[in-house]
Amino acid sequence: MAFPETGILDNFNRADGSLGTNWTIAPWGAQPLEIISQEVAGTTPGSNAEYWNVSMPGPDCEVYVTVKTPLDIGQHLYLRARHTYLPHNGYYVAWVRLADTDNIQLNKLVNGALTTLDNEQIEMASNAKIGLEAIGNCIKVYHCPSGGSWTEIISVMDSSIQGAGYLAMFLGGTVGRVTDFGGGTCQLPAIIPDPADIILAAVARKGFVSAGEGRQVARLGLAQLLKEALVSTYAQAVYHYLLADFGGLSPVIVVASQGTQRQAYTAQGTRPTYSLNIHTFTRYAVPGTTWGEEDAELRMDVLERQIGAVLETSRGLTPYWKRLDYGEMSNCGDVVVGGLDYRHEVIPVIAEVF
Repeated sequence: MAFPETGILDNFNRADGSLGTNWTIAPWGAQPLEIISQEVAGTTPGSNAEYWNVSMPGPDCEVYVTVKTPLDIGQHLYLRARHTYLPHNGYYVAWVRLADTDNIQLNKLVNGALTTLDNEQIEMASNAKIGLEAIGNCIKVYHCPSGGSWTEIISVMDSSIQGAGYLAMFLGGTVGRVTDFGGGTCQLPAIIPDPADIILAAVARKGFVSAGEGRQVARLGLAQLLKEALVSTYAQAVYHYLLADFGGLSPVIVVASQGTQRQAYTAQGTRPTYSLNIHTFTRYAVPGTTWGEEDAELRMDVLERQIGAVLETSRGLTPYWKRLDYGEMSNCGDVVVGGLDYRHEVIPVIAEVF
């Protein structure tokens, strides 16, 4: 999943003065920000913060900004996502200017209590960019050097803060300048719409699937049913093919082909039986975070139960098969995908078309 996915909300290309009606001063005693020469600066030597009041993006969301002038030593630049004020909750990335190497921290606020989840040392420089992304329980920080490209520098699993919230910006002192504040709600990657959805739509219009349309329709149809039932509630993405890298997403569901049996049905043709595997991938223990082995195991159990419910309601006649069986034992294990450890379960199903 590329970062950023959303566009710039405010480029501050207007007259000097307040940020305007789309912004509200943060209600924890902070002072306002201001526009100076089409860039944002603090108005006091202390805390200066405002939030974008047009919408509350999320729960899957991102926020980012461009640094035009680095802050003074000892000052902070914050970006906040999923932020609420009563109670005082949210994830935020803090870029802290220090006398030696500057520090980027990923923090969370839960009922006003601050916890640092991870940090990385990167110098703040002119025209560098910093960004924060919250997708499900996966919270990431991105950095883009001047003239470079975005790179993920921090990734943790944390489920403390769910739901939509405001995007906010904090500048310590009056020296630093930023511009191009962006962000918004992220769309979860799921099934590729074309040509998969075209195939499914054509089958659905007829109301049945013929033997000639094959295993592909059963695989795509099952992935579509799981996507509709589980994405955003129980899983972050559903794919109808195996990937080499999930981009840190978790949990992920994949429907893949396993095999085919074609038994003689009539003198004119066969009755195909398609074996499919439903794969679930759940991030394993993540060092330095509260997400551990037990969390992964519990999430895998929940996924299996919810997939079973979808299969139960779809085992009879659908536009994609005549009958669906799923009575075989599943298999669990550990795998590495994209350099990350996942708990992995394979749930075998059989689709009959005749």
